[in-house]
Amino acid sequence: GGLESLSGIPGSLGGAVVGNAGAYGQTVSGQLEAVEIFDGKGIRLLTKDECGFAYRESVFKNKSWLILSLHYTLIPEDKDVLNKRSREIIETRNKKYDPTIKCPGSFFKNILIENVPKTSFKFLPKDRDYYGKVPAWYFLDQVGARGMVEGGIRIADFHGNLLMNTGGATFKDVSTLADKLKKLVLEKFGVTLEEEIRYIK
Repeated sequence: GGLESLSGIPGSLGGAVVGNAGAYGQTVSGQLEAVEIFDGKGIRLLTKDECGFAYRESVFKNKSWLILSLHYTLIPEDKDVLNKRSREIIETRNKKYDPTIKCPGSFFKNILIENVPKTSFKFLPKDRDYYGKVPAWYFLDQVGARGMVEGGIRIADFHGNLLMNTGGATFKDVSTLADKLKKLVLEKFGVTLEEEIRYIK
């Protein structure tokens, strides 16, 4: 146990460590003990503390190291319980996100509760627990993000934090729409959205 809630996240395990991917209360770094890397000069082992993990962050985002292997200490659990949980997570993902959609998944990071201005608490749903975070889609829904279009980019009608390439989208389309969304959320809630995706130059 310890990784079952991450079932179905697309991408590589190395990439998931770089972004400290997580879902439904678990993260890639949660049960991690160490990461083996090649730093351009040699192979070495970094402890979990040396990896600088935080919400969707790690030291690897600012390094050109190669991640070679991960060392885990997982939690003893009943395999049938884990398999059931894993299947449920994958089914939930497939219902929420059609695997054929051309998108990078959730575009903006969720907002840590401590980073939400107290004056904006009145806007938040009172009966939901999101593991200490408010989903970015909640803020985006409140500013009318669903269905917005910029060039070849369209925001899903069913999810305000899902930017889809409808064909021929450019980097400018993405960055322009992202800036518009950040401005709308900042003006209404005093919350600064930050991209979960990474721009590659």
